Amino acid sequence: MRKPLEALVWHFKPCLLAAMTTALHAVLTGDLIGSSKLAPDDIVRAGRILAESADALNELAGEPFLGPLDVFRGDSWQVVLELPGQSLRTALFFRARLKYQLDADTRIAIGIGESKAVLEASPSQATGEAFLLSGHALDRMRRYSNLAVALPDSASGLARWATGMAGLCDALAGDWTQRQSQIICHAVLNPAFTHEELGRTLPDPVAQQTVTRALNGGHWRHVEEAINVFAETDWNAICGDRA
Repeated sequence: MRKPLEALVWHFKPCLLAAMTTALHAVLTGDLIGSSKLAPDDIVRAGRILAESADALNELAGEPFLGPLDVFRGDSWQVVLELPGQSLRTALFFRARLKYQLDADTRIAIGIGESKAVLEASPSQATGEAFLLSGHALDRMRRYSNLAVALPDSASGLARWATGMAGLCDALAGDWTQRQSQIICHAVLNPAFTHEELGRTLPDPVAQQTVTRALNGGHWRHVEEAINVFAETDWNAICGDRA
C-alpha cells in the first residue's frame, strides 16, 4: 500500500513505464532540506509542487520525463529524464518553484549514464548506472552543496567541468529570494518573452523594471547560459557508446 504522499504525487501523472532498453538517461534524486522542521502538510505540498513542476517542463520541452516523479521515505524523490541535457534546467526549476511556492529547498544529485532498468512501479525501485551515480552523489554531498552532477568514469575531465558548472549554479540559486524565484520560474517557462511580457504573466503583474531587477539580482543571465550550454552538450558522445 502506498504512503499518502506517494499516492498524491502519482495522482498527478499516473502513467507507468513498462521497460527501458539500454540508453542514456539522467536520473535526479533529491531530498528536502530541513524537512524535520517542515509541517507534515508542507512536506505533502512539496511533493505536489515537484510533480506539477515536472508536468510543466514536460509541456515545455517535449516530454523529456520517463514516467512520473516518485516520492519515497516522505521527504525524498526521484525522476528520470530521457533527455540528459534538460537535467540542469530541471534541477534549478524545481528549486525555484519550491522557494517561490513554499520557501523551501531541496538537494539534488544528477546522475547521467546508461540504464537498462525496468520501471514497472516507480523510479526509486529501478537500477542502472544513472540511478547508482545519482544515488551515490546524493549520499556524498557535502553540507555546503545542494546540487551535484555525477558522470561515468569514461567522461574523464568533462566530469570536473560538469561538477564546476553545477557548483556555480548552486551557489547562485541558493541566494534566490522568493520574488526572484517566482520570476525565474516564469522566465524558464517563457524563454522567448521580454521582461515586459514576463511582468504581465505574473499573478500580480509588475513593471518591466521589477522583472529586470529580479533577474539581474538572481544572476539569471549567467545561470540561463549555463542551462543552455548543458542542454546543447552531446551527452551521448560523452557518456554513451562504451560497448
